[in-house]
Amino acid sequence: YVKKKEVLADGLLLMKIDRAKKMFMFSSIPANAVVNQSTNKTVAKLYSEKGASYMVNCVFALTGIKVEHLFVISVEDAVKALKKVGNVSYDVPCDMIYVDESQKYEINLNSGYQELTPKQIVSMLRFNKFPDDSSLTRERVIVDFSKTLMWKLTSPAYIGTAVSLFNDTKDYFE
Repeated sequence: YVKKKEVLADGLLLMKIDRAKKMFMFSSIPANAVVNQSTNKTVAKLYSEKGASYMVNCVFALTGIKVEHLFVISVEDAVKALKKVGNVSYDVPCDMIYVDESQKYEINLNSGYQELTPKQIVSMLRFNKFPDDSSLTRERVIVDFSKTLMWKLTSPAYIGTAVSLFNDTKDYFE
């Protein structure tokens, strides 16, 4: 007997590109958002059961936005893709300490502006134990970091490498 591993969505990032205004707009949907009241199933659960393409319908049901392109990346592949980009300077909004002995998984980041490695970035984006008295959420951090990453990728230092960066990372995405 082999137990099938359940695949979950840690977060859903929506990005709209406005070419005329040369702007990127970001939003995020919580993985625990309930899509269907009658079944009480969350975005993460439906992703696990029905796959990535079903998420297009979920996003439309939640937002009324028609998704034109969908990209899915695993935690491991996100680290690999970010290694192609390199470290990213970012202001970590709070101390992020989390240990899960059963999965041998640990997050240990201090708050403040710092240069994050790809592994630290992914850990930060997965963190979901924010102080109750803060307005921080995983979704807010995902959106804010995505803006920072896009700023880096569209800077003069990177724009010339966009095609090669795309070619080097495209196989990490479904």
